[in-house]
Amino acid sequence: MQDREFLAVEPYGARGKIGLINVGGNPTPVVDFYRMIPAGVIVNENKIHEPPQVAGEAEELGKRAIEAARVIAEGGPDIIAFTCTASAMSVGPEADYQQIKWMEEASGGIPSTTTTTGILNAFKLLGWHKFVMVSPYLQPIVDRFIATLKVKGYTVLKSGTLAIEFLEELRRTPTERSYRLALETVVPEADGIFIPCTTFRVIDIIDRLEKETGKPVITSNQASLWECLRLLKIDDPIPGFGKLLTLPNRSQFKGFPR
Repeated sequence: MQDREFLAVEPYGARGKIGLINVGGNPTPVVDFYRMIPAGVIVNENKIHEPPQVAGEAEELGKRAIEAARVIAEGGPDIIAFTCTASAMSVGPEADYQQIKWMEEASGGIPSTTTTTGILNAFKLLGWHKFVMVSPYLQPIVDRFIATLKVKGYTVLKSGTLAIEFLEELRRTPTERSYRLALETVVPEADGIFIPCTTFRVIDIIDRLEKETGKPVITSNQASLWECLRLLKIDDPIPGFGKLLTLPNRSQFKGFPR
């Protein structure tokens, strides 16, 4: 059945409903999700407060997701996803598991996940052990990411950053800047290119980078969507946004135990 035909005869969310928790100043995840999701899947967004600094008050963001999960549960989502990378990855190696526990308790048991969880599961699926990281963050945040990833067993061979302090600048950053930075950062021995931050507008450079470098690319919103579809048991291949979303049988992949 064609996408339009499916949507014409089925209710919105007939194949899956994603409750997406997003930080207040971030316009990117919902737009990125709707550019990538298969027909019949919908996204319902709830916002939490974030200060104007990129990754500001990271530890508090996870706590604010508790009430957001309670509210978004009223819409009856099949899963809940917290799309903020720094709120877990810059806090510590167990922060995403804690956030999942909080959200599931607050929502009455709705299966929940985080961007960091999706990223780590994508690393596992693709067999990554060492990679380069390309981000918009200030160096102290980059350092915390690298420390968390090291505890998880991953090596960041090289890091390139735009060192953006405020969200307003990040929202206006053209994708070409991140594309050039990725090309400058990648090294031959890397398993792939990791581009974190859900505010970062980078899904349009994934295919270009993979073709030019021969390396798979994992980004925050791409991995978040892949994780949501895995939990929804939706296996549709999604071309145009990197190798990760084209691999078959994502629903059969077992993520990291919580």
